[in-house]
Amino acid sequence: MNTTPLTLETVLGYAVRLEEMGARFYRTWAERADRDDLKKFFRFLAEEETGHQKIFEGLRDRAGAAEQEPAPSEGAYDAHFRDMTSAILFNDEEVAAVHSLAGALALAKKQEMDAQLFYTDLLMYLSADALDMVRRIIEEEDSHFQKLSALEKKLFGR
Repeated sequence: MNTTPLTLETVLGYAVRLEEMGARFYRTWAERADRDDLKKFFRFLAEEETGHQKIFEGLRDRAGAAEQEPAPSEGAYDAHFRDMTSAILFNDEEVAAVHSLAGALALAKKQEMDAQLFYTDLLMYLSADALDMVRRIIEEEDSHFQKLSALEKKLFGR
């Protein structure tokens, strides 16, 4: 178990990586899509994730410029947070295993839900001025989930 205290800069780095991976995933599926409406849809999601990435990069850079204190976590919660980030941030095998549009939509929905959970946990680490920004990102991630669900239902009746 890693006993190094998490810093806000580190936690925000996880958020940057999550958004970076999401944008890459959506760009890949925009290229693979065989219909213009699907290409446009996945490009839109990729752009949204890139926008979130830039927001988190700015927050991380501000946190890195400030004197670093450990993020306000303790013991079991710290381990939970690290496990969560490992599961959702570094699961390249899961992404590589997706070979169909149905699989892509299912994984994208899972990732959007995971992102919402991750960012909800992240809220306790943030200063008041960053809270509203991250709450908006959580709402956008939920919107992505809803759009993915609607597309899945339209295409596959699920």
